[in-house]
Amino acid sequence: ISFAPLHAYAIAVLEKLDNLKSSDWKRVSVALAIATGRRMAELHHVDTRFEYVDKNHVKFTGQMKIKGSAADYFEKLPSYEIPVLVDAELAIKGHQWLKENGKVVNSAKAVNRRYSGDLSDYLKLLKSKWGIDHELFKYKALRAIYAQVCNHIFNGGNPDNILYLAQILGHGRDSLVDRNGNLIENADLVDLDTPQSYNSDFEVTDWEMVASQLRPNP
Repeated sequence: ISFAPLHAYAIAVLEKLDNLKSSDWKRVSVALAIATGRRMAELHHVDTRFEYVDKNHVKFTGQMKIKGSAADYFEKLPSYEIPVLVDAELAIKGHQWLKENGKVVNSAKAVNRRYSGDLSDYLKLLKSKWGIDHELFKYKALRAIYAQVCNHIFNGGNPDNILYLAQILGHGRDSLVDRNGNLIENADLVDLDTPQSYNSDFEVTDWEMVASQLRPNP
């Protein structure tokens, strides 16, 4: 998968939010998925928040698919820092646009019912436009592509990246609490069971073309 057209698309959409109509919401949703790697259920949830950290990072609140002791962790510490693949201010503005245009709901089930069909159809159009024939390229694939690009740009392309991917995707594990059931507030947000599909389903190319725009200052 070439990241170049995806990144160009995200930039073009998010830089022109003021010119978009409410009916353009699918464009904004896809642009944010490319830029932030968040799930559809997270981007379209009313309680999700993105807060500015620096041009390459935001603080994200709104993690979904949490269970067990990880749920306890996120209840106590609901926000964590993630890299973004566009200017952080654009990502924040894009998510605010979804809220202002009424494209957020209050549950993951409502997100699936209201938005998944339209977004699935829209991704098929983009897939054709971008010349992608990979059978697994769907909305959720944008999360895996985001993770690989972030690993290249912000983690030095480290092949031993399971812990890094777990941190930026917000996967949790049982060791977030001690043997007495108390929260370990400084525990890493890592999950050794992070699906290998984040590394194996796609080979992402052309990330170098945008690295100079995204790489943090030394």
